[in-house]
Parts: sequence; structure tokens; C-alpha cells
Amino acid sequence: MAQGVGLSQRGGSNKSGASQDLDTGEGDASVVGRSMVVLKPYFRLTGAVDASKVRPLPVLREALAVTLSAYATGRRNYVWAWSQLKSIRQDCVVQRLDSTDTRTEG
Repeated sequence: MAQGVGLSQRGGSNKSGASQDLDTGEGDASVVGRSMVVLKPYFRLTGAVDASKVRPLPVLREALAVTLSAYATGRRNYVWAWSQLKSIRQDCVVQRLDSTDTRTEG
């Protein structure tokens, strides 16, 4: 189980150092999420990103905690948790957020 899970904001590159090419609909500018919905299902992006449907970092942190807790306690199944985690990851990617301070038990 995750001991200290967190998300932090970083620049626009992935772990390999390559720049992420995203169709945010705003040129080179990153999207800043405005949605306050904690849990939402994963939907594949097919066009420009709507900032009103993307969750900002504080909401993503809460979504991660709720998802991990619901799955760990058996209130939700693997398929639900997987969808939530993909949705959280998608919101991180379109905002160019990176999980640099994620720690797990060793």
C-alpha cells in the first residue's frame, strides 16, 4: 500500500526528458484545471482540452486518496479504481503535472 503518495507540479517534459506534445487547444500553454469534481470516469480525449473538465492539483490529490481508500477497503473493485487512476493520470498529463514525490513502502 502507498505510504506517502503525492503529486507535484513540474515542467513540460516526461521522465525520459522528451517534451510532451499535447493538443490542449492553447498552443504551448498548459491547461490549468478548474473542475471541482473529485471522481470522474476516464474518457479518451479526441479534441482540444476543456479546462472546466480538468481537475486542478488539489482536487487530483483528493481523488487519488479517495480512490486508493475505496479500493483498499473493498468498497470499489479493480475496474473502477483503474478507470479513476487513468482519469487522474490524464488530468496530470494535460496540465503537465509530474509525480516526483511519490513514495511507496519498500
